[in-house]
Amino acid sequence: MKNERGPTTYFTIEELREIAAAKLEEASALPAGFAKEDLLRSADNFRSLAELKGWRSSELQPPK
Repeated sequence: MKNERGPTTYFTIEELREIAAAKLEEASALPAGFAKEDLLRSADNFRSLAELKGWRSSELQPPK
């Protein structure tokens, strides 16, 4: 049986930053609670991915 992979989406650094900003903006409109915390956590994850991708593309080493 052949392993089949689903479609893969690659985001640019700028796209990751835009997604993070949109999630932060959406979270700012919500009252305190689980939904807001979930969006803030997701925004932080996208921001972190953008930073990691930036290190790779600029050949900088991550902080030790």
